[in-house]
Amino acid sequence: MIPCPICGSESSVTETRRVTGGQARRRRICDNHECRAKFTTVEIHADLVKVPRFQDATLEKILKLAQRALKQDKEGTRDE
Repeated sequence: MIPCPICGSESSVTETRRVTGGQARRRRICDNHECRAKFTTVEIHADLVKVPRFQDATLEKILKLAQRALKQDKEGTRDE
């Protein structure tokens, strides 16, 4: 719900128009009977992007990786 910029009360949509670029222009009116301010909002719709989650680095995983790196270094198979 979008609050009224004058009094902060809730507002209602009276008209919606689609604008280029995935935007919506909405005419609103304040629900407060003493205020009844009219105002316009422009809403931009954005695509949501999934963010990859990183695994928690536990002490066990860190030690395993360190041991693997040391083993490769001793064998001379480590990439540099």
